Amino acid sequence: LLVFIAHAGLERFVPGGFGVTIFFFLSGFLITTLLRSEFEKNAAISIRHFWLRRTLRILPPFYLVLIAAIAVSLLIDPPGTLSTPAVAAQALQYTNYWIVANGYEGQPAGTGVYWSLAVEEHFYLCFPWLFIGLQRLKMAPRNQALFLWALCLLVLLWRVYLVFRGHASVSRTYLARDTRVDSILFGCALAVWDSPV
Repeated sequence: LLVFIAHAGLERFVPGGFGVTIFFFLSGFLITTLLRSEFEKNAAISIRHFWLRRTLRILPPFYLVLIAAIAVSLLIDPPGTLSTPAVAAQALQYTNYWIVANGYEGQPAGTGVYWSLAVEEHFYLCFPWLFIGLQRLKMAPRNQALFLWALCLLVLLWRVYLVFRGHASVSRTYLARDTRVDSILFGCALAVWDSPV
C-alpha cells in the first residue's frame, strides 16, 4: 500500500521507498522460510523445483503486464516513445542496471517498478545456493542469521563507499542489486534466526 499510494502521486506524504524495502524484507523472509521448511522436511533442497515454482508464480503475470503495457503504449503514446533496448532490459530482468545507466526513458508507462523484480530475480538465482551451503556447514540457525547480518553490514559499507568515495548516484545505490540486496537479506536472516514456521 505504501508503494501504491506513493506512485499515485503522494510521494511527498507517503514513503514509497520504505514500502519497497519492506517488500524486499518480507520477500526474503518468506522465501527463506520456505527453503528452511523444505530442508527440515527433506534434509535437502531442490534448486530445480525452487526455480520452477518461482518461474511459474512470477513470470506469467510479469510478462502479461509487460505485454499489455507495451500494447497500450503503442496505441496511445507518440511514435518513438518506446525503446527496444529499454523494453528488452525489462523482459530479460536487468532493467535495474539499464535504468542506472540510461534512466526510465523508453519504458512503457507504469513499468518503471520492474527494477525491483529484477533485483529479486538476481537474488533468487544465487541465494538458494548460499542457503544450501550454510546447511551443509551445519551452522546453528542463529549463526546463519549472524552470517547473513554480516553480509548486510558489508553491503552497507559498500553503499557508503560508493556514495562518499565513488560519488555514486542515488539511482545506482537505490536500484542496483549489490546495493539493495541487504533489504532482502535482513528478511532471510530473520527467517533463519527465529521463524515461527
